[in-house]
Amino acid sequence: MPPSTTVVLVHGNHGAAQDYQLWKEIVTSVIPDCTVVTPRCNERLKTHDGLLTLASRLVEELKTELCTEGEEVATTKPALVLVGHSLGGLILRAALPSLVSSLSGKYSFCSLITMATPHLGSRRPGGTQTKTMVSRIAKTTWKTLVHTVVGSLYGQTGKQLLLTDKESVVGSLYSGEYMSALSCVRNVTFVAASHCDTVVPCASAAAIRDTQIQLPTLTKQQNEKTPTTTSANNNNKEEDTEQAPTAQPNTNNKEKVTETKKAPFMVVAQSGFGDEYCSCYSHVSTKDGNEHLSSLFSLCGTLQPSNNNNNNNTEEHPEKQGQYSVDTAVEVEYPEEMLEALDNLSNLRRLLVYFDEPIRLMTHDAFLHKGLPHFLLGNKTAKENYIKFMCSLINTDLEIMRREEEEANNKT
Repeated sequence: MPPSTTVVLVHGNHGAAQDYQLWKEIVTSVIPDCTVVTPRCNERLKTHDGLLTLASRLVEELKTELCTEGEEVATTKPALVLVGHSLGGLILRAALPSLVSSLSGKYSFCSLITMATPHLGSRRPGGTQTKTMVSRIAKTTWKTLVHTVVGSLYGQTGKQLLLTDKESVVGSLYSGEYMSALSCVRNVTFVAASHCDTVVPCASAAAIRDTQIQLPTLTKQQNEKTPTTTSANNNNKEEDTEQAPTAQPNTNNKEKVTETKKAPFMVVAQSGFGDEYCSCYSHVSTKDGNEHLSSLFSLCGTLQPSNNNNNNNTEEHPEKQGQYSVDTAVEVEYPEEMLEALDNLSNLRRLLVYFDEPIRLMTHDAFLHKGLPHFLLGNKTAKENYIKFMCSLINTDLEIMRREEEEANNKT
């Protein structure tokens, strides 16, 4: 009999199956009766060939790999969990209609998880919406650099990420069969780095407009006992000395600042997770070597639904830059229709996480643990804790799905 759960791990731009080695080790040890598939059809420079071509290759490989496994299933269908990092998330979304069509009879589509995926594309706004001349020059220069590199070095895929291709492939993922396929997956989770991901900023990875996210921290006392709840949208600012201070540089309480411990990995904010996920715990390790268990809801705040609602307040929601809208942190420009399409997706969840990487440019790869030089890898324990936490979410998804399937079978 095949395993009860199959986890597919899809790499990102210029990536390879080996990028998921740490994930594979942890997933197989934490998720019961599980097998891991790491496709190799789009490795390295093949990722330049355009999303539809990449998706077609992935579908063919997975049909060959997974249909063989599913043929012996007689009663309960095995669960399928799809995980994509960066470009891998868009490849999975582009492949999803074909995967659902060919595999839904053999597998239950439990979860689609994307990590640091450019759901809103890779366009950068210029500096017209910033207040100072220095920031305008910096934003304009950064836009020129990113658009030049992505548009000229990443082939057809680069043009699609910049939303300049005639077919508007990324835009098409928000309509028709692609949105229908997304609704066929029980749980869709967009995971983003709340801070410092210069490759795929938070707005694009989480598909949200309001990216002024407040970073929770731990005091020495809370690290040894229990953490408190901090609001991600900065609505509740209590001055109680027992509460963890927010990550704001302006403070007069030097004693409190010296006691504050910033964890190398933290869950910052979430939306769409029910109470069943309160039991999902993460090992939070601080820089002084101490560790404690942190529940999904203990430190993080809740992303408010109003983040994606139309609002006339131009301070919260910057005006459009040409045909594109811009997030509140002025890091990404995107067609407003993308966010509007996601507003109607009831199974969508968002999760913002924080990695305290020694080199900011490495934040994008903190979701994995690639074979890089040691000084570039950052805190391996933090990455292990993140992967274990994601596995706990997957296990909860699987448990809920199996329980509901069993209840449905009992009724029939």
